Amino acid sequence: MGKHVRSDRGPRPHARRIWGAMLASLNGKGGWDVKNCPDCGAANPDDAAFCSNCAFRFGGEVQPGQPQYPAPTGGPPQQQPEYYPPGHQPYQQTFPSYGGFWIRLAAYLLDYMVISLAFLPINVVFTAIDHRIPIYFFFWGLWIWPEGVSSQIMVFFNLVRLSLIWAYFIIMTARSGSTLGKRLLNLRVVGEDMQLIGYGTAALRETIGKVISAIPCLLGYFWAGFDGRKQAWHDKLAKTFVIRTGP
Repeated sequence: MGKHVRSDRGPRPHARRIWGAMLASLNGKGGWDVKNCPDCGAANPDDAAFCSNCAFRFGGEVQPGQPQYPAPTGGPPQQQPEYYPPGHQPYQQTFPSYGGFWIRLAAYLLDYMVISLAFLPINVVFTAIDHRIPIYFFFWGLWIWPEGVSSQIMVFFNLVRLSLIWAYFIIMTARSGSTLGKRLLNLRVVGEDMQLIGYGTAALRETIGKVISAIPCLLGYFWAGFDGRKQAWHDKLAKTFVIRTGP
């Protein structure tokens, strides 16, 4: 005897056709209402959700004259605001604005006016010691030597003056990046990382660097007017930049 094998593949194709014919005859005799599958044409009960022949899902077919995909309703999707931790701002790539020759010269003149006023009481003391030492309301150059004054007094006079000048520029530049003149004109000295420089870099820039810039007829200072990033020679030596911090 042969074994009966159960099939789970569903009704055979001829059985499906017989089933469709029965539904069609019932529909014609006032029996069940049927509907034809738009995909394979098979007849199915009116309340069927899927086609018994091809498993087509009723209710998802596109009606004539309608778009294949429904038009979106409402406006464009609203973009959710990005979250940033407190104290953090979204990254924005910015490029520094460098201070050119003329604005740096103006800041330098303002600084020397401040230094001259600060040195004025010391200048008065030296003038009282030797009347041939004039009172300088503004200093030009690094070394001053009036005629007839003893060398010991003038060496001491210039050392005190240079110490005051270098201390002013080194301390102010290292602590805040700006001397008083630069601060008034919205300038700041920074390193390659756009951060403040240390005392060692400031000392190199303000002493050896500026001496090198001044030796060949101040050519190192004028270089800031032609350099792409407005660097003078002392800036290149110390790897610093003078940037604008405001309009």
